[in-house]
Amino acid sequence: LPTPPLSPMRSLVFPEENVPRGDVICLAFAFCAGLVQGFLGCLLAWVSKRKMHILALDGGATEPRWLKRVNVLGVVASATLPGVLSIAALAFGAISMVVVVRSASILVFNVAFTRLFRLGSVKRNDAVGTALCVLGVVALFKVAPTDKSVTDLDYVHLLSTPVALVWNCVLVAACAVSVAAVHLSERTRKAAIAEVAAAATANGGGDSSAPREMETPPLRRAKRSKAGAADEKALGTRAAYVSLVVAASSAAMDLSAKGYTGAMGNTSHAFLGSPTFWTCLLVFICSAVVMRGYYVYGCKACDVLVF
Repeated sequence: LPTPPLSPMRSLVFPEENVPRGDVICLAFAFCAGLVQGFLGCLLAWVSKRKMHILALDGGATEPRWLKRVNVLGVVASATLPGVLSIAALAFGAISMVVVVRSASILVFNVAFTRLFRLGSVKRNDAVGTALCVLGVVALFKVAPTDKSVTDLDYVHLLSTPVALVWNCVLVAACAVSVAAVHLSERTRKAAIAEVAAAATANGGGDSSAPREMETPPLRRAKRSKAGAADEKALGTRAAYVSLVVAASSAAMDLSAKGYTGAMGNTSHAFLGSPTFWTCLLVFICSAVVMRGYYVYGCKACDVLVF
């Protein structure tokens, strides 16, 4: 007699009967990576907003020590924990599964923590946009190709094809242009911060916990200054440029990881003498540093929900 199908409840309680245990562990690590990254991103945005509030009132003279410690802890944790959890997930499942689950959970938790940290009101369009992005990510996962191992020579051959060379050149060029655009936008941001600090110093300072209603007219005018207005307009474009840098760096990480893991798996113990291994490992480390650095910057200098 044929084996009867599992009930939905039994499949949920005992996933190992219809889903490999490794996939379950992979999903758990990827989900936690998204949760942690969403939380830390909103934490960094909250710290930046709080520091800007203190700067606007007294030039930053009363910035508490605990705020500096939270900022350092958030930067270090954001640069390490999501990556560690993602690597742990990759040890049990395919990279396509890890990227999809992590991306979807980041979007959901980013909206939730934005509301928790009071970084802004989550409007109906934000919720609908998040849901559409999650559906798009799931759709990409359904059509994503299965990961395949490649040898050292296969990797070099595939990377030297005309299509791969053109695409990677476009990716590097887009990343370089975005980095230049971010630095130009940073000038506007620094000018706005300097104007607010100068206005606060000229105003004689004040209580950093004072509500908006207690702000003096000179300070309000400083917040509505030319530089401040220009920086407000640049928030969306800055988020787009920083996102492109992060995305290009992440793509370079995935591509280089495929190279050095292929060298390790296909050249036995001789991978230490493989030029492909060391080149890909160097690209991976540099890309990871760029991605994490710009991710932290994006959370602090952009609208975190848009970013």
